[in-house]
Amino acid sequence: MSMMGQDHKHTLGQKLTRRQAQVAGYLIDGETDKTIAAILGISSRTVEFHVHLLMAKLGAATRTRAAVLVDRQTRVVEAMQ
Repeated sequence: MSMMGQDHKHTLGQKLTRRQAQVAGYLIDGETDKTIAAILGISSRTVEFHVHLLMAKLGAATRTRAAVLVDRQTRVVEAMQ
């Protein structure tokens, strides 16, 4: 199985919390933890925590990969509606 297939399996099999989805949206936009924290009114350490959980849930090794996976999942869901 290719790496992409494994990522796809993780992405579609896991649901994000509301906060993880918010953080993921800003990751997709390329925002830093500090900027995300300011927007959401939380500490940058809390954003780091959410990014870490998001990466683990998606099986992503980097925050960039997590953003790509969430963006891909979002596009698939929107296309199905």
